[in-house]
Amino acid sequence: MNIEELEDELISAIQMSNHGLSDRRMPSKKSIPMLIEIRRKLKEFSEKDLSNAKVWRLLALSEEALLNYKEAIDSFTKYLDLKGRDKKDLKKLAFLRESQVEWEDLILSPKELNDLGNYLNSNLNRIACDHSLAITKKYLEGKYSKSDLKRIVSSLQNRGGFCDCEVLANVTL
Repeated sequence: MNIEELEDELISAIQMSNHGLSDRRMPSKKSIPMLIEIRRKLKEFSEKDLSNAKVWRLLALSEEALLNYKEAIDSFTKYLDLKGRDKKDLKKLAFLRESQVEWEDLILSPKELNDLGNYLNSNLNRIACDHSLAITKKYLEGKYSKSDLKRIVSSLQNRGGFCDCEVLANVTL
């Protein structure tokens, strides 16, 4: 398989994930195995040819699609070192760094956020939202310390999640 075929597969997997890269949301379950396999192949390419800028750019895209922002930044920086920097690339690097900070601030991993979304979805299908964070807090209380819980709630609110239905609509899906 050559790099162009891998690029086509990566684009297909990103499209299959049902959102764009700028959404910062967990990819769909059906796209994750494809993204992981493409990333593995790209890593093999990068080990064989450290000077191939395109491989590093595609590896950064695959890491970004999997919400691995630290790895995406590392790969994109290697791409920039090989290719040179322009305004568009610097904006992309800033976006990746901002995304990494947002995920770190949230404390929740992408999987944990997805699990929270599933929990909220199943509960809100049975009972109406009372426009509080009661269900969200109930889910998180057994898993996190009080200080982490406060940080998580604050971070959810910063993303538009002021009640359970807003967390579901604005943060987890």
